[in-house]
Amino acid sequence: MKIVSSIATAVLCCLLPASVTYAQGEQSQPKRRYLNEVFTQSERTGNIVYGKAVNSVTGKTEQLTLRLFEPQGDKEAKRPLFIPTPGGGFVKHEDNWMDEFGEQLARAGYVVANKSYRLK
Repeated sequence: MKIVSSIATAVLCCLLPASVTYAQGEQSQPKRRYLNEVFTQSERTGNIVYGKAVNSVTGKTEQLTLRLFEPQGDKEAKRPLFIPTPGGGFVKHEDNWMDEFGEQLARAGYVVANKSYRLK
């Protein structure tokens, strides 16, 4: 039993400095675009019309709109576009249902287009 305890102690003594170094290295790493929030603010542009569709209940043509989120102060000319799409739960909610998510992704460097969700 004493031999097993000694081996366990020796293994812990060897691994502990490595794990502390690894944890310190992670904290000192610079934040990476698209993996971490690297911008402090995002810009929101609302009510962008991207199309029209007939409402199956009213029979009237409606404008389809989206809200666009971009990192504030970003100098990149090309950025990935992320378009979240609801899973079809058919639940009524406010038009700003994914704005917080869009803001977080924009602060990481993405451009996010949140479409208005229609139940009709």
